[in-house]
Amino acid sequence: MNDNTDTSLLREVLASLPAARFSFAYGSGAIPQNGVISRNRMLDFVVAVDGAEQWHRENMYVRGNNYHYSNLMRFFGPHAVASVQQSALGARVYYNTLVPWKNGRLFKYGVITFSDLMEDLKEWQTLYVSGRMHKPIKIIKADKDIETANERNIENAACAALLTLPERFDETKFYERVASLSYLGDPRLSVRAEDPNKVCKIVSSNREAFRRLYAPALRRLKTVVYWDSSGSGATQDMQTDAREALLKRLPSKFVHKMRAVLAEEELQHMTRSRRLLRSTTVMKRLVARAVAAKGNEYCQKALTGALCQTVRQSSTAQMLKGVLTAGVVRSTKYALSKLQKGAVFAKV
Repeated sequence: MNDNTDTSLLREVLASLPAARFSFAYGSGAIPQNGVISRNRMLDFVVAVDGAEQWHRENMYVRGNNYHYSNLMRFFGPHAVASVQQSALGARVYYNTLVPWKNGRLFKYGVITFSDLMEDLKEWQTLYVSGRMHKPIKIIKADKDIETANERNIENAACAALLTLPERFDETKFYERVASLSYLGDPRLSVRAEDPNKVCKIVSSNREAFRRLYAPALRRLKTVVYWDSSGSGATQDMQTDAREALLKRLPSKFVHKMRAVLAEEELQHMTRSRRLLRSTTVMKRLVARAVAAKGNEYCQKALTGALCQTVRQSSTAQMLKGVLTAGVVRSTKYALSKLQKGAVFAKV
């Protein structure tokens, strides 16, 4: 499927839904892997909306898309759907999956409020949608505020990747590392419901797209990472001050998760004041300094631990929520298709 046809199909599908403020497609059904876009893969996309209940109400009763929802959620209606979407369970995303389209094509779409998406992009609250945007996506409807927030999201991903890479690395390793951040701790990998080589395939098939996506962020980080004249290899500053500077660039709420590896007395000693530990700004600065001071190995461990915790919690809860939102039959079909795909890759 060529790019123009694919974009046209995505726009056609989205036109059947209520208006969204921002939308994008992702996955192998929209983004090339191994040079092609699979015509047989399900189309995956996300829509960001201003009001969850109003959007679902229009989708169910005005657009006639109530068949997208499970029997249980159809019974309880749009208020319950919006409540499930925005509950603390999962990533504040409501997915309708295995929705039939023309010529037997299937699609899956996630609905998230604009404010929740902005928070995830800025603070890495769940890394569920923001993590998908660390990789090349196909934007169907753009939004300037989202574009600006995602620029910071991409820079944060670059910082996190650098903190987990050695002093010398090549371009491929860098892109593979940023692409892998949102898979750390993902339960689908532990049960082999995903291709273990997925990250490598995404990068090898979309190298130019990764270059365009990360070039601005790498230019802003030129004081801590130095690329050779060919642009294929890099050296980064591994000194404590450079590590601390990268940590301080990460979202405050995310950096706070690394606090778990530090003793309370350690942070209090650095400030000599328990009251100052209540300050978000002060806490971020102290955690960054303390983690960086413990060395690169400790820094990598703390960062990876925070990433795994964030991804595992949101992904596991989102999987459980899927049973409610998609229903037992659709959830079982979707899970089996994932497990079958994982089994195929395990044999390769």
